[in-house]
Amino acid sequence: HVPSLRGSIHVLLYAVGINHTTHVSCHCCRAPVHGFRHTQREVEGSFGVPINQLFDSFDTQPLASGSVAQVHRARLRSSRVTAVLEQQRNSNSRGPSSCSSCSTNMPDEPVTEVVVKVCHPRVAYHIAQDFRLLSALSAAAVWLPALRGVSSTIRESVSQFSHTMTAQTDLRVEATHALRFHNNFKGE
Repeated sequence: HVPSLRGSIHVLLYAVGINHTTHVSCHCCRAPVHGFRHTQREVEGSFGVPINQLFDSFDTQPLASGSVAQVHRARLRSSRVTAVLEQQRNSNSRGPSSCSSCSTNMPDEPVTEVVVKVCHPRVAYHIAQDFRLLSALSAAAVWLPALRGVSSTIRESVSQFSHTMTAQTDLRVEATHALRFHNNFKGE
């Protein structure tokens, strides 16, 4: 069972089995890691409530980190997220709010292991800045005799790679794909 996936520009919840998360933790050991304060600000900003009202537990140390984001293991009661999302749909304000049904635990309610993915600070800005520089360099390739024949291919490749990398910073796209994947394979 997958709880409601909440995708924002910076935060994404994944319901996964522990076996999957253990496997992931070995892959990105040398990637940058941001502090838990940033993670907490992003999660609370996305859901509008304190992190302890959404999760029974939330690991402060990342499970893994990549060039765009890092992931944290957490334990979630799905009714908490459902209540927050319902409140956000019914509210016109985007600021923090309190969720009275989030503070009550249902004793028999199942807890779901989730992975919370959070983009690194200013990663979209840094990627855009990098690709502006690469675009300028690829445009200058036309002036180098050795690259004249391939300069348009270089510019096109930089442009395509730029779109791919920039899209990775919007976790709503990933949330949509994860939900589609889940719906396609539920029951298997």
